[in-house]
Amino acid sequence: MFIRVAIAQWLVSYNITIMKALFTSCGNLVGHLGQNQSVELSIDPAQAEVIKDLGFGTSIVFLILAVFLSLIVIICGFFLLYNVYFRFLKIMVIVPFGAIASSTLAGNRGLSNTFVAYMKYFISVVFEAVTMALAILLCNQFISSGLPTFTGDYEDWAKTLIYLGEMTFTVALTVGTVKGAQNLTSRALGL
Repeated sequence: MFIRVAIAQWLVSYNITIMKALFTSCGNLVGHLGQNQSVELSIDPAQAEVIKDLGFGTSIVFLILAVFLSLIVIICGFFLLYNVYFRFLKIMVIVPFGAIASSTLAGNRGLSNTFVAYMKYFISVVFEAVTMALAILLCNQFISSGLPTFTGDYEDWAKTLIYLGEMTFTVALTVGTVKGAQNLTSRALGL
């Protein structure tokens, strides 16, 4: 019993140090994932040339489509920022409860499960940042990869349309992955 009390007291005393170590580990992991990654999104020059050479009627259709797809991307960007800030605030809210959860380790078997549940949740929340970074890096790779190979025989305007649709779909898919990062991380780590 005294050993459990001593361990609980040590965990309460060094709670912030342990959490800093987890934050540093996850931060380093995200840093290694994003190493040498520069984010520069631009329209492929071939698609830009096709857009310049469009007729009046087709250019109006493309303008309306571009406005619609731009609105979708902007809304997805706001959702992405919301999810990132929400996860950051979630971490900031659960950190102060670490000392309270650590103190329950000295209790009976049912009460000490509080500490185990807290640590599982804390690790899951911290590793969500890694999952979100992976999703964003994959999105950048998909967008930078260009057109799929099956578009070789299509007209130039159709290739441009497929390219814009692919970019919009990839951004929406990234938002969905970032939004589901908690569920994905919890299932992947078995937490």
